[in-house]
Amino acid sequence: MRQRLTERTVKRKEPGEIWDEYLPGFGLRIGKRKRTYFCMGRVDGRQVRRTVGTTVDLTLSEARDKARGMLANFASGVDPVEAARAARLEAARARRNTFASVAGDYMKEHGKLLKSGDELQKKLDRDILPTLGPLPIADIRRSDIKALFLAKAEQAPVAANRMLALIRGIFNYAVDEEWIQASPAVRIKPKPEKSRTRYLDEVEIKSFWNGLADTPTGDSLQRALKFILVTGQRLSEVVGLTWDEIDLQKGVWRLPRERTKADRETLVPLTALAIELLGEPGDGYVFTYAAGRPYSRFTPWLAMKNYMITLGLTRRATPHDLRRTFASQLGALQIDRVVISKLLNHAEIGGLTGQVYDLHDRFEQKRIAMQAWSTKLVEIVTGKARPSNVEPLVRAVQ
Repeated sequence: MRQRLTERTVKRKEPGEIWDEYLPGFGLRIGKRKRTYFCMGRVDGRQVRRTVGTTVDLTLSEARDKARGMLANFASGVDPVEAARAARLEAARARRNTFASVAGDYMKEHGKLLKSGDELQKKLDRDILPTLGPLPIADIRRSDIKALFLAKAEQAPVAANRMLALIRGIFNYAVDEEWIQASPAVRIKPKPEKSRTRYLDEVEIKSFWNGLADTPTGDSLQRALKFILVTGQRLSEVVGLTWDEIDLQKGVWRLPRERTKADRETLVPLTALAIELLGEPGDGYVFTYAAGRPYSRFTPWLAMKNYMITLGLTRRATPHDLRRTFASQLGALQIDRVVISKLLNHAEIGGLTGQVYDLHDRFEQKRIAMQAWSTKLVEIVTGKARPSNVEPLVRAVQ
């Protein structure tokens, strides 16, 4: 039915369609429940019909003006509905192509498989995503990455290098997945890193050991820091220590492969001093705070930084410096370097035989070396002379 649409005809009750004589291609469909304006035209030879709106949302004049614009678009070869759909798809595609989205895929496929995956995710969330996250990955330039890197390097050069390595990994992944053709993270030079040689001398060892009781860190964290100094194991391995890894009867800590940097199981002899620092046997983690939760790797590090004066440290020291102190003291006791290396669980050079079949090799020498160090440590922190039987033990390790 064709007639000029008026406000009166819009209100008629008979169902059907009325085509407007005033604006060809514009009409009104009267249904049982609502009345809908529509328009119809051709786009590139294809007939299309689109809804303009309802009589509740638009007056007749507003609907006619809107339809007039839509019909003009049809004549120009543009279908507004398809254009809007294409825009939504493009927006969704753009969201998938942001650095944050690609980084998320990278972490799922690669980052989460690494032992340091949780730390990488924290670094990503804290240092990288706030700046690069919303940007389309194809639009990120070398200058964007370099500016972020240099800003971080002003505060922490080593941390900036680790951040740059993570960014490079994500962009290399993007190249492999064909999101981009080339990585903009190339040719950005890392900052020089000085190898740390910091270790505690005997005066510092004594002040550190005794000064821990004067810090508000809590008994568990204090024992964990002392345990690092006694056993020489890595911070991440100590804070992640669980009771099922400990054999108190044999005095052994069986550190599983998946928790070691060397990717190799190791047996750590435990002296009476080390066992005392473990505290009362229980379930779950050994060193915990509220509700049995383990410490993060940052907590012990921050404790040594924040309470440096209380601990009697004239220079900054870290938990890793306690491990270095352990190795240095074993060297002073003339312990064989191979034994020290095995106690530190450093990567083997000897190939498959060294990595798989050498788990128990030199274990008794490791135990004797541990006892020699515990004895000397007690002498350092108490000022009491060590027993006369220590020297033969030390010579037996050589």
